[in-house]
Amino acid sequence: GTPFVYEVFDVLEIDGVPVVDLPLHERRARLEQLLDTKDSTIQLSAEFDDGQALYQAAVEQGLEGVMAKRLSSPYCEGKRTKYWLKVKTHARQEFVICGWTKGQGKRSGRFGALVLGTYRGDELHWVGNCGTGFTERDIDALLAQLKPLVRAACPFPVAPKMPKVRKGDVTWVEPRLVCEVRFAEWTHDGHL
Repeated sequence: GTPFVYEVFDVLEIDGVPVVDLPLHERRARLEQLLDTKDSTIQLSAEFDDGQALYQAAVEQGLEGVMAKRLSSPYCEGKRTKYWLKVKTHARQEFVICGWTKGQGKRSGRFGALVLGTYRGDELHWVGNCGTGFTERDIDALLAQLKPLVRAACPFPVAPKMPKVRKGDVTWVEPRLVCEVRFAEWTHDGHL
């Protein structure tokens, strides 16, 4: 009983004849001619000239991102090109630093990722780990602030089960420092 609309955005072949070498604007014009205007369940996806406004609307609606396509571009099967770009949106939020995971490889002796939490009421909940975007200088500065806060006990009511992280490879800290993290989205179970 849920209404649906199938949005079409490109055509690669018409009546057995490939059209991939035609520019996008021409493929879309041909696709539009194929559509039955009386059938509202299938429609041509909208085009937008103002990419900045479209991106901002995607951010406000919590969408994954937008596709930017050059109208003069051919269809390049299986290749990444400069003609079609996926422009991802990113959320930003502050999180409490609750510990760090043991570093490996180049980061041996340092941290691999920060263990992050957020408060729900008075209770601290694990939301995920953040291990990218740090320079060596960032890591050293963070460790200088975190080491005095080391504690034996996990600050969460229940120690989180972190994928690919052994229990003994986490150093817990007093939850006093906050960091801002840029991330793609929340998972269905409330993790980054």
